Amino acid sequence: MVAYSFQRRFAPDVQSLIKTHTIRADRKRHARVGEPIQLYCGMRTKGCFKIIPDPVCTFAEPIQIVLDRDSILMIRLGPLQAYEVQPDHFDQFARLDGFNDASHMAEFWDEEKTNPIADIYAREFNGWIIGWGRHPSEVL
Repeated sequence: MVAYSFQRRFAPDVQSLIKTHTIRADRKRHARVGEPIQLYCGMRTKGCFKIIPDPVCTFAEPIQIVLDRDSILMIRLGPLQAYEVQPDHFDQFARLDGFNDASHMAEFWDEEKTNPIADIYAREFNGWIIGWGRHPSEVL
């Protein structure tokens, strides 16, 4: 079983099932479809708690996010990044991920989660989207 830790600000959206996926960097092993997932807030801290009872992983696939300093330029997910989120759905995708809108999501990723690439104005994140609810392509 795989465990994921969330910042405290995301816990209410996970509890209310607004946020039913997580976007993570590549690692040795992510959750697999059909397997229970443990969702915690503040793992490895004194205030650690389980956010919800263990849901079952419904999808786990690659994701690519390209952004500049204050906006998202592209979101692709799925094997070979086959599903591309349309720009008019970026705000809705960001809300599903626990943000107010796409600009807030871009700020978060720009500050915390990306590595600069050759172009100083654009950054790219390649990782995994792991879900315990409906796939974003079914909701957007």
